[in-house]
Amino acid sequence: MKNIDLNEALSMIIEMPDDHAIFAKKPFLPDSIAQIGPLDADFSTPTSVTAAGFHYVIGSISAQEAAELFGAYVPTKEEVSRFLLHYAVYDSFPDWVYEVQGE
Repeated sequence: MKNIDLNEALSMIIEMPDDHAIFAKKPFLPDSIAQIGPLDADFSTPTSVTAAGFHYVIGSISAQEAAELFGAYVPTKEEVSRFLLHYAVYDSFPDWVYEVQGE
């Protein structure tokens, strides 16, 4: 897997296959080192990923489901990244997403 920053990975994850996830090095910040790759057959984090110091951030399915909250609003890649980072870290949606829903 290729290293990219977490912000870039978050902007791409909703377009990835269902068996993919983002893994990153802690702390989870926009410029943290991250990778996008497949989960194991049982949807767990591959041992090689954890051995390399990466931690599960969010899976493609969870990201897709969370992004549905935008409704008809079409977010920018930056908004998707900010939204998913907040969701992955705090297990809640950021307040600003409710403001853009009506746009």
